[in-house]
Amino acid sequence: MPDQFDTREARTRAVLALLAAKGALSAGRIAAELRTTRDAVTRCLALPLFEPATPGRRTRYQLSEAGRRAVDELTK
Repeated sequence: MPDQFDTREARTRAVLALLAAKGALSAGRIAAELRTTRDAVTRCLALPLFEPATPGRRTRYQLSEAGRRAVDELTK
């Protein structure tokens, strides 16, 4: 599947917006929602804007405190 985002920043903003709207999601679900690759999403989730909500086999990710502040800045 080709990546629809031309920059990492655009992809990160899309992941921020998706998690802000839907809550905790797995990397695979985020990739499916954004129509991008799981590898690309995993690279975004390594940023300090995100944190694991539920560890385990199917880790779900949520916004960290820094991520919530970033969303607030984007929505101003």
